[in-house]
Amino acid sequence: MSMDNSPPSAGHRVAAGREALVDAARRLLPDRAPSTIAGRELAAEAGVNYGLVHHHFGGKEGALTAGLLALRDDFMATHGDPAALPLLTESDPYLKALVRWNVDYPQSVPVDGEFPISAGLVAVVAQRMEPRCGADALIEAKARAIAMTSIQLCFAVFGPVLLDATGVRHHERDDVRAALAHLYDSLGLTAVERS
Repeated sequence: MSMDNSPPSAGHRVAAGREALVDAARRLLPDRAPSTIAGRELAAEAGVNYGLVHHHFGGKEGALTAGLLALRDDFMATHGDPAALPLLTESDPYLKALVRWNVDYPQSVPVDGEFPISAGLVAVVAQRMEPRCGADALIEAKARAIAMTSIQLCFAVFGPVLLDATGVRHHERDDVRAALAHLYDSLGLTAVERS
């Protein structure tokens, strides 16, 4: 059995540097607004030279965007089909990062079919409302999907604070989370299905 003690190839080091920067962004974004993360800090967190931030991504924003997209991929791998996504009653790193990102960069979150909650919810809610076809039903389906997504995003970041602020005791938390999940699910149902 021979051991290869040769140094890693330049291509391997380059790929490792890129991956290290994406992983560093993935770690920092759930707890920090993008504007507070400096390029040099990102490089230090990754354990690479600052020049690699520009070499691989053209700057800090590109590296952070790659980190956000990696978090989105993690979210999709963990939660599967977004159309069947129940209310997440625990904080999720991607949703936390997404909220912080949108506060810093309004209107910059890529949603063209790749945002893993709302588009799928519109389709599911519209399907549930199928007997009430027409423009008004589609508008209502979109409004319900927006309300459901808002609950997901808000609870992802503010869930612990909201539980404390509303006086939910520790032994009540599971019951409150279950009731909240029921309310979330009910938003996707028509008045006919709820009665």
